[in-house]
Amino acid sequence: MGILCLSGCFSSRAVRSPAVIEQARRHQKIAVVPFQVYFSPRYLEDLYRRRKRVESFEEFAWEHQRTAGLELQATFFKQVAKQTQKGKMKIVCLDFLQTNRLLAEHGIAMIDLHKTPKDRVAEALGVDAVVFGETTIDMDRRTMGWGGVESKMALFDTRQGTVFLRDESAERFNRPMDTPAYLANSTVTALVRRLPY
Repeated sequence: MGILCLSGCFSSRAVRSPAVIEQARRHQKIAVVPFQVYFSPRYLEDLYRRRKRVESFEEFAWEHQRTAGLELQATFFKQVAKQTQKGKMKIVCLDFLQTNRLLAEHGIAMIDLHKTPKDRVAEALGVDAVVFGETTIDMDRRTMGWGGVESKMALFDTRQGTVFLRDESAERFNRPMDTPAYLANSTVTALVRRLPY
């Protein structure tokens, strides 16, 4: 069941069963890995054409998605830290820079991260749970409605070896000043606020 906001956001609320809440209570430390980001091909093609670049379109697209994934990871971490400082959450989140260093030390490259078994990622990070995020940015200003941004989150429990919570949040492009980064950060912030901690 979703909630439609006047600002144009649609958020699918995660079900907080007693089992999920109990499982989350056992967690002391979590980590968030870089988000997997998908941009609509036409949006990337427009960006590529407007810039004088020597790399191929594939290299340009990957670099754009990689950078966005790192930015959303940082946003997620900072929002968890903010909620913790306000006393709204009781959890420690591994610093995103340390997370990425540990992944690199264990030979898990970002390009292969979301194809790597979740238990291997969790073991490399040494935390109780890992947040795996995915964001799709569908933007084309030439069409009515422009598209929107959808972010999904899967919370993986290291001890149980399973995803025990999934959630998603979405926003539509409604105003000329809406940017992919702004809306993507909004969806990630909404997901953080609904974590069961």
